[in-house]
Amino acid sequence: MGCPVRRPGIGIRAGVELSSLRVSIAVHGRYHAFDLARGLYEQGCLAQLATTYPGFVARRFLPSGLRIRSAARLEIWRRLASRFPFVPRSDPAVSIAFGRFAARTLPKDASLLVGWSSAIKEAIEPAQARGMKVCVERGSTHIQHQDRVLREAAARTGLAPPDTPAEIIDRELWEYDNADAIAVPTRYAASTFIAEGVPAEKLIVNPYGVDPDAFEPPSGPPAGPCRILFAGSVGVRKGVPDLLQAFDKMPPGTELHLAGPLEPGMPELIAGHHRPGLIVHGPLAFPRLRELYRLSNVFCLPSIEEGFAQVLLQAMASGVPVVTTDVAGGAELVTVGENGLIVPVGDPDALAAALSDLVADTGRAWEMGRNARHRIETDFRWSHYVDRAVATYEKLLSGETA
Repeated sequence: MGCPVRRPGIGIRAGVELSSLRVSIAVHGRYHAFDLARGLYEQGCLAQLATTYPGFVARRFLPSGLRIRSAARLEIWRRLASRFPFVPRSDPAVSIAFGRFAARTLPKDASLLVGWSSAIKEAIEPAQARGMKVCVERGSTHIQHQDRVLREAAARTGLAPPDTPAEIIDRELWEYDNADAIAVPTRYAASTFIAEGVPAEKLIVNPYGVDPDAFEPPSGPPAGPCRILFAGSVGVRKGVPDLLQAFDKMPPGTELHLAGPLEPGMPELIAGHHRPGLIVHGPLAFPRLRELYRLSNVFCLPSIEEGFAQVLLQAMASGVPVVTTDVAGGAELVTVGENGLIVPVGDPDALAAALSDLVADTGRAWEMGRNARHRIETDFRWSHYVDRAVATYEKLLSGETA
């Protein structure tokens, strides 16, 4: 069917029939929902964006004419609870409150509700009662798979297990059962849903995108020592314990840069592996992270549980080859030996071998980085993601399987 193309200030393109696809997005936060909303708005398919972001903040990222409903007090609560231990825990209360907000603010002209997992339970039945279809966005693996993998990893490393409230797990399971479709970013994530009994025809696999124009690849191999960059939450889920063991096997003169917040227990673990060349940055502003991409020879994300890491897309857009796992989205992104390498989950020796392969030949790594950039430009712009989303949403509305 195809959505009409709408440009701000121009309206629907002449000669294009109005599509029945009108999407209402509900997200407790930002995630990639704002990129989806922008793309749907530009194609004339967006009815509304409901978010916990304050409206004036959301509009920094979105076109001026886009309809926004804001539950800002919930975002304030989330932010305060994450920083101050005396503030009451935000979940599951925020998820419940936002689900009710999403239900109250459903637009009358919407045919599809796309909502982020754990936070739209209360809106699903009201939306379906209006004749709308509902698609749950799950940015990672099945929540029971995720919880199990992380608990097993915590037991192996001696670090704290995940603290996912049981009510959040129950909410997600209910949403999986009652939504019309579930969108996940990788085939690996989809496989965990199938293993937990979710029908394959209920799943939409749509990898995320990135704006490659926001990144500038180097014109040649970066000067100085060979740098391996990790970016993300520095903890068990992202495979940092495996990366530290692998770095112990790297040749002298190699640097490993860890960029991101340190999870509990990680400072002590890092101290036990400290050697020359290990540089811990902590959280970085985007301009500094973008600079680190340009200065790095290899990007490494050996996640043991993941959705589709945005940092992989950013690194490849920066012209940096990646060493990662299928769990992190490697199967979607990487052609082995051409733009990166894929290693088994939880195998520090294989990880060390892959990193050593690229560290030993920075010229080859740079050529692979050029291929990585081309891969992003060809298939992983946000416009590609939105086009795939529109195609699957229209199939959902027409009664075809996802």
